[in-house]
Amino acid sequence: MFSRPRLLPATAQSVSHCCHWSARSVQLRPAASRWFHASTRRPSPILPLPAIIASIFKSGKLVSLVSLSSKTSLTLLPHTFKRDKGKTVGKILIGIPMVGMGLLVAVGLDQAPNTSRLRFVYLSEEEEKQEVDTAVSDLLRSQAALLVDPDHGCVLWLKSIIDNLAKVVQDDIRSPVRAYEDPVRDYKVHVVADGNTLNALCAGQNIIVYDLMLQAMDYDTDRMAVILSHEMAHHVQRHFVETHGFVSLLLMLGDITRGVFWVVTESLGPYVNQKINDAIRQFVDLKSETTYNRQLEREADLVGLKFLAKAGYDPRVALDVWNRMALLDEEIKALEERQLLEQQAAATDDPATSASLASPSVGDMLDSFLSMWFGSTHPPSAERLTYMQEHMDEAVALYEETIKINGLPQHYDLFQDPPRTSPKAWMLDAITWLWPGSK
Repeated sequence: MFSRPRLLPATAQSVSHCCHWSARSVQLRPAASRWFHASTRRPSPILPLPAIIASIFKSGKLVSLVSLSSKTSLTLLPHTFKRDKGKTVGKILIGIPMVGMGLLVAVGLDQAPNTSRLRFVYLSEEEEKQEVDTAVSDLLRSQAALLVDPDHGCVLWLKSIIDNLAKVVQDDIRSPVRAYEDPVRDYKVHVVADGNTLNALCAGQNIIVYDLMLQAMDYDTDRMAVILSHEMAHHVQRHFVETHGFVSLLLMLGDITRGVFWVVTESLGPYVNQKINDAIRQFVDLKSETTYNRQLEREADLVGLKFLAKAGYDPRVALDVWNRMALLDEEIKALEERQLLEQQAAATDDPATSASLASPSVGDMLDSFLSMWFGSTHPPSAERLTYMQEHMDEAVALYEETIKINGLPQHYDLFQDPPRTSPKAWMLDAITWLWPGSK
């Protein structure tokens, strides 16, 4: 019986669970430059705009420009109507946000790869790359002391799984199974051993996996393939950019609405107007992080399921994985509730602390209400398993066809001694040779 490779001592304390685009202990914006191509790039938006014009306007700067011009025009509009008897200037000011919204729709309308779902995309690939490079660099720099050596067996094992998946994400999931060649891109794998984060994510050419995710999946190849295919699907579908586009449109609509009612709200003063603006932004944040994000999670589940099958991994394992993740969610929630009860019990001797814990604030009550109204960021476990089961027959058929054409995927034995090439790895070997019990 082999022992599992341990990345951190078993005494690691707190457990913080996080899924794709939200983490309690470590946060990384879901930015990703589009290096996975699941389908042929669209050279222009769906609406028949010239490619040159579309390439110029398809940028985050367009959203900023339209937003600024719309807010400025709508702010000046009430005063203009009072002074401009001919209403000419007023009509121009009204037309600015209308033209801006039309331009955003015309330029941003796009189709998602693999599903052809309509969505809005505004960030260019260069802007994506810049954001993801910055985010990944900052994260890895902050976690440098916790990064596992790239020659460690678990890193090489994960790399073999990712290479198998990378071969198939180049094709549309609706394309027939074929004999796949080597992956076009070489992806870097980073394992962070912090002992308190349950997460994995794909950001550009970087795939980051936390040690608790490996332990939660029992270092099982098929289970980790499910997790990695899901994360790679988020990246292939460009969900970060899509969320950015959705938020931009909602903020624009909020600005226009606030501008329309500016005639009434102007007299209420800056404090009330600032509160209205904060409420609009809170609504947009909740809508994008919960209701809309659940739709993206569903798409990542289904697209990842097809990636998994076409790479030669049994898609039926996905049901076991998401059941396992649901149980972990329940355990973590129970742990948090238990910790809260312990805090309340410890605070019985302190009336002030006890009162603060017993009486939730208005903000807490509002957060609870909004959470019930909008739902969580991920689909409920029962719903997730239901729609995956509905697509399972198709995924199993793809898996069986893949095995006939390509055979089983390449496998790396996690429990074999990994090759040692870096100076750090040789030093570890030397320490192990001098003190055998230190390994």
